[in-house]
Order: sequence, then C-alpha cells, then structure tokens
Amino acid sequence: MANVQLPRRPASPKIPHNFDAIMKRSDMSTHGIPLEKLYEHLVSGVLLDQKKKLYWVDPKSGCNCFMLFARDLSITSGEDKRFWQWTSMKEGSNMVIDVAELKQICGFEVCGSFDPSNLTPGIIYEVSFVVMLKESARGWEVPVNLVLGTPDGEEQECSERLSSMPKGEWVELLLGEFLTCVDDDEDLQFSLYEIEGRQWKSGLIIKGVVIQPKNTINEKPDNSFVEEKPSSNVNVSSGDNQQLTVTAKDLSIALGQDKRCWRWSSLRESSNGSIDVAELINVSRLDVQGKYTTSKLKRGLVYEVIFVVMLKDPSCGWEVPVNLQLVLPNGERQERKENLLRIPKKKWMELKVGEFKTQTGNAGKVQFSLFETEGNKQKKGLHIKGVIIRPRQQEA
Repeated sequence: MANVQLPRRPASPKIPHNFDAIMKRSDMSTHGIPLEKLYEHLVSGVLLDQKKKLYWVDPKSGCNCFMLFARDLSITSGEDKRFWQWTSMKEGSNMVIDVAELKQICGFEVCGSFDPSNLTPGIIYEVSFVVMLKESARGWEVPVNLVLGTPDGEEQECSERLSSMPKGEWVELLLGEFLTCVDDDEDLQFSLYEIEGRQWKSGLIIKGVVIQPKNTINEKPDNSFVEEKPSSNVNVSSGDNQQLTVTAKDLSIALGQDKRCWRWSSLRESSNGSIDVAELINVSRLDVQGKYTTSKLKRGLVYEVIFVVMLKDPSCGWEVPVNLQLVLPNGERQERKENLLRIPKKKWMELKVGEFKTQTGNAGKVQFSLFETEGNKQKKGLHIKGVIIRPRQQEA
C-alpha cells in the first residue's frame, strides 16, 4: 500500500509545501521577514483570493490547511435575497468574513472545488463543511447528503440528520478523507445538498469548508472557525455510575474509510441494539484518536478511559507494543504500552488508557489515542468497538 506519512511536529520551522505559489494569492508581503516570524504568521492564518480563503500551517505537523469561506462556494440561488441572506461576521481579533444564512428554500445545494496540489503530499486530509443551525431553524427532518470526490476519482457519500445537532453552535459535517499524492492533478469536489424532501427549510448558516490533516489534534489559528463536533454515537448509562461508550464510528481512524485497510461491520449489542465496529484488514501504521468533553461528567469522580478491542485468529504484525495515550484538559499526558500478543484472541478486551478526576473548574476535553507508527510491520486482525469512559471502581 502507499507509504503514508503521519504528521509530526517539525523540529524547526520550514518553508511549507508550495509556499511561494500560495502566498502570491495573498495581500501579505513576505520579503525580508525572518523565517521564525514568518512561521508565526502562517500558524495564525493568512487570507487568500480576495479574502475568500484562509490558509494556515498546522503547528504540530507543519502541514498546509485551508478554509474555503462561503463566498468561495457555489450556492444555488445564493444571490437571490428571497432565499439567502449574506451577513458579515467577525472571526478572531482581526478578520471579518461573509457567511450565508438560509431564509427559506425547498431544495438546496452547496458545492465547491479545491486544487489538492496546495496540500502537503503524503498526508491523510479530512474535508468538512462548517455550519450552524439557528434556534429558529425549521425543515431539517430529512437527512442532508454530503459527497466528496477525491483526485483519484473515488466518490465518498454520507448523510447527516441536521435536526439532531445542537443549535447555535458551529459544527463540522465530515464529508470524508483522502491521501494526498505529489501527482494529484484533479480537483477535490465537495457538495452538501437535499433536494427530495420537499420541505421548506430555514435557519442554516454556512461558514465554509475546512480541509485539514486528520492525524493530528489540531491547534487552529486564533480565528478558530469551529467548536467541537457533538458525538452522535455516544451511549450513556444513567445513575451515579455514569458510563459512556464512544463507538468506533465516532473515533478518528487513520484510513478508516479506505476499504483496502479497514472493514466496517454491524455488531448486535443486547442493550444498545446494533453498533458498527472497525476491523483492520491491512495497514502498517495504526492511529486511532478520540476526545470527549468532561463538563458532561459528574463532578468529584475518578474516571478511567478504556479502549475495547479484539484480536481475530488469525492476526499478525503485533510484535511491537501499541501505545495508549491520554491527554487531560490541563495538558497533562498519561502514556503506557500494551503488548497485544499477550491478550487472548476472539474476546473483547479492555485496554486501559489512563484516568482523571473531574473537579469544578477543570472541565475541558480529554483526548485519547491508540497508535503504533514505528514498527513498519503490516498489521491485521484488530477489531475496534470503541472507548469506554466510566467511574473507577473503588477498592474495598
């Protein structure tokens, strides 16, 4: 399979991929600016194409990232004031952008394209629409369609029920992911539409489309464009022994939508109906990540975070231990290794990542990951059910 480079923090600032061509489309002059200072500007973000795009460099990986604002997209009837209203919105401390608000329409379509040659080669990128539903939004009972056409001709499709997402918050709607190649010569194509429901719709605000590396916990520029996407696949047990299960579909799995690498299947759960689990078919580098907001947990309890996995028989490539990492809201990291060869096969097993205590005033996101990226051995046979976050059992 292709040699996939997982993003890493650069040892020192370097000129990003295709830098000169990208910066020609901005109003910023780079002449005479020291590299360290220039890199600070790039991490903060630079406007391109008459302020229709935002370009920045991910500080952890050094990879190029882009936001296509609504003015850079094609919106059906977007200039008809009966249907859409354009308003200016302040982003961060020094940027004003235009967003499109849907007043009323029956069928709608928003689409766009992007030249992938400006993205860092050999990196897995995600493409997402950034949208918000107003409190007064109506007509979103029928799921919307999301389509991503990648440079290799593949088309990824999914649907999203907007009526189930929170109102008054910016949310990312993931279209799909793809691996960038040096010889990509076809544009990315993406669209968001719903044309069959025949219901009048209103209250959707479109900020744009974000294209960013998948395998990094992003530090977005100061003009951060989105809040955390709410989990649609989190099961919660009630009572004092509150337990949450983040299913595999709600985790970020490198190449998770590549059918050469992963297979998705439905598993019957007696208490929760059916859930989707991910089976590793063939990959050399494993990287599974997730996050959860601790403000939703009960105060004063010690919670443990656990990956639930199973090894098939046969499986191979697990001679090198996997890494388990937990990052707490205060930045503290907990890390440990697990030798999967020691766990029994064909049984669901719990791999503890770490634990944390919830306290008033320390709410934030916990980030958890399961990865092995150094061994370079082809791996297969691992099933991932999800992540459990539950109160630690008190010792007698």
